[in-house]
Amino acid sequence: MVNEINKIIYNLILSGSEVSIGGLGTLFTVRYAAYRASKKSLTLPYRVVKFTSEQRGVSLVDEIAGVAGVDNGKAREIFDRWLSQSLDGDTLTIEGVGVLRGDKFTADESLMAALNPQGRVPMRLKPKANVGLYVFASLCCLFALAVAGYVYMDSHDIAIFGSERVPAEVMAENNIAEQPVQEVGAAEIVVDSVKVELPVVNPQPVPQSAFDANAEVILSTEQGMSYVVLGVFSTTENAERAIRQAQKRANDLHYSVYHYGSKYMVTLYDAQSRGECQEFIRSLGDTFKDLWIYSRK
Repeated sequence: MVNEINKIIYNLILSGSEVSIGGLGTLFTVRYAAYRASKKSLTLPYRVVKFTSEQRGVSLVDEIAGVAGVDNGKAREIFDRWLSQSLDGDTLTIEGVGVLRGDKFTADESLMAALNPQGRVPMRLKPKANVGLYVFASLCCLFALAVAGYVYMDSHDIAIFGSERVPAEVMAENNIAEQPVQEVGAAEIVVDSVKVELPVVNPQPVPQSAFDANAEVILSTEQGMSYVVLGVFSTTENAERAIRQAQKRANDLHYSVYHYGSKYMVTLYDAQSRGECQEFIRSLGDTFKDLWIYSRK
């Protein structure tokens, strides 16, 4: 009988009901919401069992009557026998539910486990990724790299080193600006059936201080020729600096400067055969690692 009454109390508390134990008080549950124990942990919601001397909720006697199918008088007798066996002085022991001493109730561990199946161990939180901050930082890094690259390229003009592929826009400039030069006394064209003589176009000399003696003039590339290219530069000063640096490695080579669209191309060798240019590059070994070949169509 005692175990059956204990089970009735257990089920009522587990269902969230308030259980009025006649003459003593009422057992009830309190639910606590989840809260942040720290920045890295979250305490999950949980329920505890408390006691009050007030009489409220479901009467244990009425519940016994309903479960046992007896009248209220008989249910009172059953309750009194259970109470006499469970109460020792001011201590009421309810197996599987807990112990009431005076007005302090200590719930049984099995009941607490049933009330809080998720446990009471705080849950560790993963740091929230600040996507906006990451994107901003990434953009800042890209911007810094772009600025650094621009400054480096502007001061060194080594954008095309180490590749035989030429940007389309530079090729377009080259095709427009580097038409074959007529080296005869005069050239003539026919406009509306009238012949017009054109002056001779000669390579333009540059100041002696601009280049080494091996590169005193800015030349124009010729159709069908291939060139071993050291680099393409935006100004004659940068081309001059590149030649001086290259001469520290190989002073016996012939350095030439050609118009390359709106830029200036420094070369080490030229030939009608692209294969000859490739053989020349191989003959240099590791002296220059970034040479490439430009072939004028």
